[in-house]
Amino acid sequence: MAEAFGIAAGALTVIELTSKLISQCKYLIETTQDAPQDLNRILVEIASLKAALESLHYLSSAGCDFSDNVRRLENAGGAVKGCEDAVAQLAAELDGFALGSQSGPRKRQKIQSSLKWCFKESKARKLLDDILQHKTTIMLTLLGDIT
Repeated sequence: MAEAFGIAAGALTVIELTSKLISQCKYLIETTQDAPQDLNRILVEIASLKAALESLHYLSSAGCDFSDNVRRLENAGGAVKGCEDAVAQLAAELDGFALGSQSGPRKRQKIQSSLKWCFKESKARKLLDDILQHKTTIMLTLLGDIT
């Protein structure tokens, strides 16, 4: 039973991080003229990660008996910890990042914003790929445990 609380606590931590990142992405998309499509992809992937973690949190809080595979998700090298690290890094990459506002920024501001994104884009994509792998691991492990 103690393992279930550990899984629930770990999932809850990442759920909180994903909620903040989702808000951050929505703000950037809503306040940006010509927002990069990557921000939309980040929003969708993080929202689906949050849904998977909420399911994991609910099932572990409900006292479901989990296999060793699900318990390993919470280990130091597990998928939940990997998600926590990658989501925190992605949020840090986007923190303080602002693109041109919708109120009609000057040409120079648009160019600076585009260049900023160019430098952050590859790191953001790599982190998003890491998150996608961890999310897939969590979902497949849960599905394998349920069936």
